[in-house]
Amino acid sequence: NDRLVVASNVRNVGNDTLFLRNKVWIAESAGDVDPEKDKSKIKTVERFSKEYFALVAANNKQQNALLAQQRQGEQLLCNLRGQYYLIK
Repeated sequence: NDRLVVASNVRNVGNDTLFLRNKVWIAESAGDVDPEKDKSKIKTVERFSKEYFALVAANNKQQNALLAQQRQGEQLLCNLRGQYYLIK
């Protein structure tokens, strides 16, 4: 008996896996930081801001695929080139 199981708290983007934790999508690369406890390590960027597009310009194709999966109203925590980012 084959069943389709849909996990609404996990997304796969290329080689990256995202996990939904407390309303924040967390990339596997950022799984070692806590958005609440480690705020000093995380740079917050508003989605579609000037800073966001500068980040996109510096990214490779895989990193931008990760950002592109973010939907309106969602937050994304990821690690890009050694820096943690919270995209709001």
